[in-house]
Amino acid sequence: MMSGVSEQGFVRKSREEILSELEEGYKTRLGGDIDLSIVSEDGIRMRILADELDKIHQLAEKIFYSNFAHTASGVSLDRVLNPLGSERQPAKRSIVVLRFSGVDDAVVPAGIICQTNNGLLFITIESGVLSGGHVDVNAQALEISYGVNGNVNANSITTINTAISGIDSVTNPEPSRGGRAIETDSEYLNRFIQEGVNGGSSAANVQGVLNNIPSVLNAIVYENNTDFTDVDGRPPHSMEAVIEGGSSEEIGEVFLRNWPGGIESYGLEFTTVFDNKGVPRTYYFNRPTDVLVYVKIDVVRDLNLWMQGSESVIKTNCIKVIGGVDTIASTSTYYKGEGTGADVFAWKLIAAQSALQEFDSVKVLGIKSMTVKVGQTSPAIQDVLPINSRQRSKLITANIQVNFI
Repeated sequence: MMSGVSEQGFVRKSREEILSELEEGYKTRLGGDIDLSIVSEDGIRMRILADELDKIHQLAEKIFYSNFAHTASGVSLDRVLNPLGSERQPAKRSIVVLRFSGVDDAVVPAGIICQTNNGLLFITIESGVLSGGHVDVNAQALEISYGVNGNVNANSITTINTAISGIDSVTNPEPSRGGRAIETDSEYLNRFIQEGVNGGSSAANVQGVLNNIPSVLNAIVYENNTDFTDVDGRPPHSMEAVIEGGSSEEIGEVFLRNWPGGIESYGLEFTTVFDNKGVPRTYYFNRPTDVLVYVKIDVVRDLNLWMQGSESVIKTNCIKVIGGVDTIASTSTYYKGEGTGADVFAWKLIAAQSALQEFDSVKVLGIKSMTVKVGQTSPAIQDVLPINSRQRSKLITANIQVNFI
């Protein structure tokens, strides 16, 4: 039977077929009296080769079917559907209001970690001051991997992991909500089928194709579909691509094939490419402007658990979240971080020390409490550093100050 790509799809040779063909080839070339039994040296070699060829055929089949929505999985499915204007829904942390009780005027800072009886951690994402004996502040599930398990019942978050002066207790008057796991392949594909194809007509389509270019680190496409110039200066019925990485030639080819008709491109950079009729087409886009970030960290340590070198791990975790260059000795490592247009939150840098799945940060032992400030100058004094849609935060190791108190 013919193998490989056919009208019926990909037909893979079985191991038995491979072994049979090898045996026939051996006998044709080396003589019919060659000993190919399972105990002979030639027979053993032939079977080892058959096993390796079988793996290659299986890989070829997998690669073939990874190009089609109904048979692709994981990242391959993302790469099939992204250019068609669809994106997998990410995992989301649950949100909850925490009520802290204690002495009036006591301050609850952002970055305070509390937990349920079964160990689910929540971190405050804003600060508050007690008045009338209590204050309500918003918090998020610390681990995005909690998914729906982070949707806990009312009055189940009752332990304060980080001691705060003037605070006696904590609880959550209402259940936490909104936590979900990352969309599975079947959920993603079914939603795509129900919503239909948006390819060639949306910002999501262009963004998806741009982010499939290996040399592009991050691309975001904004759309103004109104009849008026928007607050960021985009003209009516226009799209603006803010792209980090990628050559002008690569970007131009993507625009030529995927930019929707009748939609103006907007930006300060431009690329000119020729269409199939030899007509030059010019497209405009922007490069993100780096915003250099400074971080100030105060740590209270448990010296029984603290390990030598943990200060460097804390710094690396911060850079993984914000993005930038981590330099240890003479080795520099680039981290993408949250990318273009993402505000910098001090509480996320605290959370990162407990290990965040989406940033691959490492858990640091021996931290009793930690306060973090961020900013564009040193010493940093802000809880939140706003980043606009054309900016990209950048943190380097030298800009992180760690103090032990």
